[in-house]
Amino acid sequence: MLATNLLPQEEKKMIWLEETRRIIIFFTLLVAAIFVAGSALLLPSFLAFYIEQQEFNRSIKLEEEASQRLKVREIRAASQKTNLAMTTIKELSSDSPKAGLLLENLLENAASITLTNIGIKKTGEVALSGFAPTRLDLLNFEKNLRNSGIFQEISSPLSNIVREVSINFVMQGKLKSKFGL
Repeated sequence: MLATNLLPQEEKKMIWLEETRRIIIFFTLLVAAIFVAGSALLLPSFLAFYIEQQEFNRSIKLEEEASQRLKVREIRAASQKTNLAMTTIKELSSDSPKAGLLLENLLENAASITLTNIGIKKTGEVALSGFAPTRLDLLNFEKNLRNSGIFQEISSPLSNIVREVSINFVMQGKLKSKFGL
């Protein structure tokens, strides 16, 4: 079928303008309907999100005010200082004091001996002086020190064993490296 438009040119133009106007109105209404439908679908989730965000901001504000009133920062700083001090104390106390072990061993071996002076250098040299009631007590003390495993060497001058009783003695020794101060 052949359609021939026999209308004058001016009326043809009017028909074309009317068709264009209707197409524009149709697409405008279509876009508006899609926008309204999209808005209707998205608006509830947007409102819920907006209300939740406002509540979150209010909660943050309340928490900041509460932390300022309760002086949380000052308490946290004090607790960090305390934790640091406790850590330092723990580190220092984790190593057993070597001087304490050495003195304990010396006094354990000195059954009837009276130690009047104990000198220990950082190099591990030890000087002992004291009083022994008998020569046998002094010799047993020296033997116990040699067998204790603390000393590399022990030297005792001959003047220590010249007397039989009431001996003021002097001894010198060198500590093993693991017992050094």
